[in-house]
Amino acid sequence: MSSRDDSSLMGKYFLVRELGRGGMGVVHEARTLAGVSVVIKFLHADRAHEPHYRRRFAREIELTRRINSPFIPRVLDADAEAERPWMVTEYFSASSLTEVARRKPLTGESLLKVALGTAGALQDIHQVGLVHRDLKPENVLLTDNGPRVIDFGISWTPELSRLTRTEDFIGTPAYLAPEQIPPRGTTRVPEATFAVDIFAWASIVVFAATGRAPFEMTGAHISVVLMTIQECAPDLSEVPEPLRNIVAQCLVADPAARPTADSLVAQLSELVDLAGSAPPA
Repeated sequence: MSSRDDSSLMGKYFLVRELGRGGMGVVHEARTLAGVSVVIKFLHADRAHEPHYRRRFAREIELTRRINSPFIPRVLDADAEAERPWMVTEYFSASSLTEVARRKPLTGESLLKVALGTAGALQDIHQVGLVHRDLKPENVLLTDNGPRVIDFGISWTPELSRLTRTEDFIGTPAYLAPEQIPPRGTTRVPEATFAVDIFAWASIVVFAATGRAPFEMTGAHISVVLMTIQECAPDLSEVPEPLRNIVAQCLVADPAARPTADSLVAQLSELVDLAGSAPPA
């Protein structure tokens, strides 16, 4: 373990390799003394002394612990008060949806399993009053037993609004719902609702089926992407029916007109039954 990482982890976990970096922290694969693989997320070292980010990281730990879902990795250990806060979660031998669908878009039963599993994750997330706010292919891991949704670093609940600064840009541009985009000329971050996750869910299903997001524009400036989301209809021609119809319902501009996660799971379960395939474990 490097000297940069918190001393309270010494003797408990051994870092194996870095898995990735995000806005809030860096993620490592690690092993316990018994040789069990786990995932450790550290708050970025340069943010560990900023109260704002420490509070947000502590809230991520608390919120992730609230969720009881087969589609969300469990929190196994954490220390929000450490010099450099950290959280340990289950490890899955998996590739991200980004890696898989870029290489070869999903079809048939595989596509339905990802659609239903991620909708099931949202159902469980929303049940505890949590909005993910950053559902995207990088945050969906594909395991042998179905997808797992990760990264609650910018998740939102009503009591969390006081921890989010108005200058923070929330979410990944190509997967934002129209109502998440601040009005032109302002930096106001609109409050999130469950409907923003539904919009993002539809976008990742399009990505899974085609290898590209419905509003993805290679090389385009962020302002162009945001304007496209607000003003243009997505091209869903490559998404197979009847999944295309469900996705279209979720990409409407009016958040009140989008289905709930419960409704999505019900509709997708019917498709799985019709296809004769078993739902994810």
